[in-house]
Amino acid sequence: MQNDIENVIATIDYIETHLSENLDLDGIAEAVNYSKYHLHRMFTATVGMTIHDYVQRRRLTEAAKLLVFTDRPILEIALIAGYESQQAFTAIFKEMYKKTPGRYREEEEFYPLQLRYVLNKNPMKFDDPSLWKQRITFAAPGDIPEWMNLVRLVIDGFPHLDEEKYEAGLREYIACKRALILKDGDTAVGIMAFQEETGSIDFLGVHPQYRKQGIARAFLQKVREEFMDGDAALTVTTFREGDKADTGCRDICKKLGFAEAELLVEFGYPTQRFIKCAVDDKAKPHAAAKCLQAVNQPVAHGKKAQQTENPLARDFDIKSLLRFALPTIVMMIFMGLYTIVDTVFVSRFVNTDALSAMNIVCPVINLIVGLGTMLATGGSAVIMKKMGEKKGDEAKEDFTFLILVNVLVGMMMCVLGYVLMEDIFAGMHLSAEVEGYCVEYLSRYLVFTVPILLMNNFTLYMIASEKATLSLVCSVTGGVLNMALDYVFIAGLGMGIGGAAVATGLGYSVTAVAGLFVFSRKKSLLHFKKPAFRFKVLVNAATNGCSEMATALVTGIITMMFNWTMLHYVGEDGVAAVTIIMYVLMFASSLYTGYSYGVAPMVSYYYGEQSHGKLKKLVAVSLKVILAISLVTVAVSLLLTKPLVSVFARPDNPVYSLAVTGNRICTIALLFIGFNIFASGMFTALSNGVVSAVLAFSRSFVFMLITMIVLPLILGVNGIWLATPAAELMALGLSVFMFFKYRKRYGY
Repeated sequence: MQNDIENVIATIDYIETHLSENLDLDGIAEAVNYSKYHLHRMFTATVGMTIHDYVQRRRLTEAAKLLVFTDRPILEIALIAGYESQQAFTAIFKEMYKKTPGRYREEEEFYPLQLRYVLNKNPMKFDDPSLWKQRITFAAPGDIPEWMNLVRLVIDGFPHLDEEKYEAGLREYIACKRALILKDGDTAVGIMAFQEETGSIDFLGVHPQYRKQGIARAFLQKVREEFMDGDAALTVTTFREGDKADTGCRDICKKLGFAEAELLVEFGYPTQRFIKCAVDDKAKPHAAAKCLQAVNQPVAHGKKAQQTENPLARDFDIKSLLRFALPTIVMMIFMGLYTIVDTVFVSRFVNTDALSAMNIVCPVINLIVGLGTMLATGGSAVIMKKMGEKKGDEAKEDFTFLILVNVLVGMMMCVLGYVLMEDIFAGMHLSAEVEGYCVEYLSRYLVFTVPILLMNNFTLYMIASEKATLSLVCSVTGGVLNMALDYVFIAGLGMGIGGAAVATGLGYSVTAVAGLFVFSRKKSLLHFKKPAFRFKVLVNAATNGCSEMATALVTGIITMMFNWTMLHYVGEDGVAAVTIIMYVLMFASSLYTGYSYGVAPMVSYYYGEQSHGKLKKLVAVSLKVILAISLVTVAVSLLLTKPLVSVFARPDNPVYSLAVTGNRICTIALLFIGFNIFASGMFTALSNGVVSAVLAFSRSFVFMLITMIVLPLILGVNGIWLATPAAELMALGLSVFMFFKYRKRYGY
């Protein structure tokens, strides 16, 4: 036995030294002075694969390294790896890595197929597997080096392994007492990472020299007997049938009593889930069948183990995609209706001074909405990316942390608003009546700052947690409640403009209250957990969502510019007309914003999972959806221009004719707005907040500023109306440029 191991070590040394040379069994056997037949049997029994397979996998790993870290031509790399043609190299590389060498090089992410084997010269051996189980202990931080050594040794069973990300996740498993290790002296010979709540075996590796000693079975027995409910099913994922990269992992799973389940795609790699039920499928066939059915559906097993399937991991078509995005589309429409309904009731039941006051406080409201949107969209991108990377516990901790940040920020803004309220309006030279309306509206609105921030967050997180229907119900309920309370408070109780603010705040609070209940339940894919303060998470969330924050802030600035320009060219009637057009465009834009928010968790998840095929399909389908919505909204806006304007102004009012003309010209912008909103949202979801911010800021401020200054000087009033379409067209050009610039990096 000792001589066999030494001979295998000598064989590995020779292979590694001559890896780029011509290697065959005859030459290797002659080099180590051994019979090729006996060497073949000895090597296969010790390492777990033939010499041919080991050489092939090592060469492909070194070739993959050259593809990523050098600029050598693929043909040259193919020759170095021992292949006579690029075609032959490409064929075997694709079989093993599931992508062509060219595609692998473009993605610039190296991961090994096979690393060098390092064997133990004096392995321990027990005839009784129960003795191994007694030696299995929780892994400690000091075990990480040996753990990683074993990971590198069994890398053949775990494709697409990123050591840096893996080690970061391992530290979390160790901290949560979900990592077990078995050592022979200082050498790790068995390791397991598991989740007792779901029964998922997330990593199970056994040293090749110890695989025939029942160590894997000992790990499974220990987990089931000591950490899980006795009726719970265990699950593990491995290669699909027929995968050339499989060195026997599927057979090992079957020998351990696992049964085949559904096909999956993890980190862009095709895999299959296997299930091991607690009952004996021969002694109790009905119970075993029930277990398999339950895990596949999935539902809770006993009191502790529960399998929660992530809806984002499923494949999709255009119908399922629209169903996924529908809640946020409806939510954004109802959020738009909040403001529109408030405006209609205030103008009809109070007076135009009150309507002016609502416009004056818009910058403050935009700041609150902007902060909520920034933390919601940016935080969602961070959380769902971690979910895609299979870092569930860390994602839940960060989720809870970000929600607490929202509460704290909301409270600070509320207090700050009350302290500075008089100073804010004192320098505007407003009439006493208008200033009184401003204070009345804002003082009521600030009370609901925290619920407003939570509403923005919970809406997105509900969708990501497969609570899309609930999110939709909350949005609709909040919208209907706001409309009803507007009538009750303003028309019925005579509460004036303050009643409008209270009605809006209560409408927003519906989703906030529902979210607190939903995410307090552990059955949810995301739920509250003891938070971990990670300043980097907050920075990433703010960075990713800063484009949405910028959009909200500059909207207020651009609104003021429109008002000043219209006052100069037309007067107060022009300001009223601009207000009407803004509401029409805002209502149409809510469709695009809602869709972009709705698919953002999918973009983040597929990016984190490295499912480039799904990501590419999602982006392609989304562009078609945006085009369809654009054409429909343009047609509807042109056909219904007069009815839309008449909601705000009667036909005999001078504002009516101005608004009709302006709406017909501004409708051109609807051809471009959707693509620009989606592009900004997509880069936020891809955790590239810088590009997203550049797109959003350029579109909503820089280009608008240019067109608002230049076009009215040339075209007068029509130039004001054309400013928005022209700015959106310029923004579309920038979006297209960024789209193609980063296409290879993100694989869409």
